[in-house]
Order: sequence, then C-alpha cells, then structure tokens
Amino acid sequence: MTKLYEIQFIDESSVQQELASLLENSIDVIQETRRALLIAAYQVQERRRLTNHIFKEHQVIQVQENDLLWAYYCPEKTKNHRTAFRSFLVKQRYHQKNKLILVVQPTYEQSKQWFDLNQL
Repeated sequence: MTKLYEIQFIDESSVQQELASLLENSIDVIQETRRALLIAAYQVQERRRLTNHIFKEHQVIQVQENDLLWAYYCPEKTKNHRTAFRSFLVKQRYHQKNKLILVVQPTYEQSKQWFDLNQL
C-alpha cells in the first residue's frame, strides 16, 4: 500500500523569505515548494522500488529521516528565468492517519553533487 506524503517545514517563514527572492511574485512559494518536494519524495520512492526489483533486494523504499530531497523550479517560475534547485533535509518523519508526514528544512549539501544523490 502506497503511503501519502505530506510536507511540513521546520521554519515555514524562513523558507518563504529565502525563496521569495527566487520565484516570481505571482507564485505561492510555500505551495510550489511543497509540490516540488512531494514530486521529489515520490521519485525517491519509485527509484528505490525499481532498484529493489532490478537487484532483487528488499531495502526500505519510503523516504527516511536524513534523506535529501531536491525541489526543482522550472525557468517559467523563477525571476531570472533559469532552472533552480533547492535541497531540503528530512529531519523527522511520522505517521498521521494514512499519511507519512515529512518535516524538512533547507540545507546546503556540499559533500555530494546532485548526480551523486542516487547513492544516498
């Protein structure tokens, strides 16, 4: 059974403040970031499911604490009309009814490149 993810921010106002300078004024920063992080979470889960299938493994496929999620912002939504990415660290996760709540905070991941994140 697939769990539904929900994104919560440790400090929503700081996320709003930081990303407001990046995104177009007409964009709801929090809603767009939640959407981008949900897409990233489901992509992580699907990638892990596929990896388990291909390599006949039984690793956990759901997003875990300390996983990195990358929010992708398309050029049409940014002020400088360039693709943007922002990394968020999953600090906590807990179940609530039929949802898996992911509590995230922005992070500056410097030890890995974005193309190395598949190995996390």
